[in-house]
Amino acid sequence: MKKRLILMCMMAAVISLAAQAQEEKRLSLITSVGTGLDISTPAKTPINFHVIGLYGINSHFYAGVGTGISSYEKALIPVFTEVRYFFTKPKTFMPFAECNIGYSFAPDKHANGGFYLNPSIGMQYKQRFFVSLGYEWQKLERLKSYKDQFVATEFAEKLHHTVISMNFGYKFDLH
Repeated sequence: MKKRLILMCMMAAVISLAAQAQEEKRLSLITSVGTGLDISTPAKTPINFHVIGLYGINSHFYAGVGTGISSYEKALIPVFTEVRYFFTKPKTFMPFAECNIGYSFAPDKHANGGFYLNPSIGMQYKQRFFVSLGYEWQKLERLKSYKDQFVATEFAEKLHHTVISMNFGYKFDLH
């Protein structure tokens, strides 16, 4: 039920952004690639790729939705909303703060995704290239097996990955 509610909210946001973007043409597409330093146990260095559609509400505030792929122990497909705030008006260097929040799905039948959160701060150069540094929190549940000469068992292992994340990206204006 919770997964359906999150997906319905995100779909409503996409539809409303698309309708508004056709009128004012403030739509941007962002692609980013990143990694991080996993500070949880067990530690697994993640690799991620995201695609985000953002709508510019004004010159400082953007909101949108995104998806991508993240690799921890298992591949995860996050679906999230993003809000991004620029501290200055458009110029060569633009500092910003952003937050991604959503849910990750696991395509593997032996894993389940979970809650996804990634607040970060960054710098955008010439309204195109950007780098950000943040804190990523990802829930993951996976099926583990243990077998020796006396016992064989399977159990669900619940993990919470906490990562100091770093992303590099490029912004495409679609107007």
